[in-house]
Formats: sequence, C-alpha cells, structure tokens
Amino acid sequence: MAPMALSDFESNLANYKKGLASVEEQLVFYKKNEGMLCDQIVVLKRDASFNEPEINALKIQIERLKKEKESNQIKIVNFENASKSLDKLIGSQISDNNRKGMGYNAVAPPPTGLFSPPTIDLSSSGLEEF
Repeated sequence: MAPMALSDFESNLANYKKGLASVEEQLVFYKKNEGMLCDQIVVLKRDASFNEPEINALKIQIERLKKEKESNQIKIVNFENASKSLDKLIGSQISDNNRKGMGYNAVAPPPTGLFSPPTIDLSSSGLEEF
C-alpha cells in the first residue's frame, strides 16, 4: 500500500503545482492590467470633469425649458377657456333668421331722402338770380 500512497501523493502534488502555476499566471495578468485600468480610470475622470460644465449648462437649459413649457401650458388653458367663453357668447346671440321679425335687416335700408343737403348762399356774391 505504501507505493500507491506515494503515487497518489505525487499526483496530488503535480495537480497542486499546475493549479498554483495557473493562479500565478492569472495574478501576473491582473497585475499588468491593473496599471492599465488605473490609467484608464484617470483618463475617464478627467474627461468627466471636462464635460461637467457642459452638463451643468444643459441642466440649466432643461430647467428653463420646463418653466417655459409650464407657462405655455397655462397660456393654452387660458386660450381654451376664452375660446369656450367666446363660443358661448356667439351661441347666445340672436341668429340672423330670428332678427327679421324684430325689425333687423341683414343689409341696411336705402336712404329715404328725408333731408335735403344744405344750399350755398350766393346772395353776397353779386351774381344775378335766375
């Protein structure tokens, strides 16, 4: 039994060494990438700081547009209310068909000639009378 136990031990040791080598390779890979990733993080933070003023300007513009939108919505509501009121007022007016019996005409009547235009006094002009 002793020789078998030794071969199992050697097999386990070989597997352990393979696993350890694999872990060490991964550690080297991650350490290499760590420096590169830290550099990328620095670049991204710098880029974000450059964009911050633009982002703040856009936020201010969004707030201004929201206020303008609210103002326009209030104007639209007021216009709709005024339009409804005007429609109601127009609807309450007497229609042309109903006005005929009340002395109203769609067209003004022709002048009746009840008055004569003023005449010019030419007596002081020295002209003879006809």
